[in-house]
Amino acid sequence: MTKTLSPRLENLEGRVGRIAALADEIKGEQITVLDMRGICDFADAFVIVTARSRTQMNAIARNITEKLRDEGLRPINGEEPADVSWTLIDYGNVIVHIMNPEARAYYDLESLWGDAKEMQVLSAES
Repeated sequence: MTKTLSPRLENLEGRVGRIAALADEIKGEQITVLDMRGICDFADAFVIVTARSRTQMNAIARNITEKLRDEGLRPINGEEPADVSWTLIDYGNVIVHIMNPEARAYYDLESLWGDAKEMQVLSAES
């Protein structure tokens, strides 16, 4: 049975706001949303989150995938975190990067994609 997509997930701002709120529920840190429109052709936004431990990284990923699945949105990649330092969840137009502090500092996606503007998330509604 296919669920109907929650209205709050129908536009980019609502989708990234919901993902940021779900990461925040599990105490994700340094939550940053980059507007990738016009910069790359494979995503409209990146949501970047720091997790302090592997357990927290898994919990954040699980919270996002399970709650968005309940709201009618499934990732297009596998739902199991594959890496110890960086978990990626691909929702098509939004890519979620959950990274440990070392990986976040090393890869520095905000600088790598320096032309991207940071999107302000209007609310952290649950």
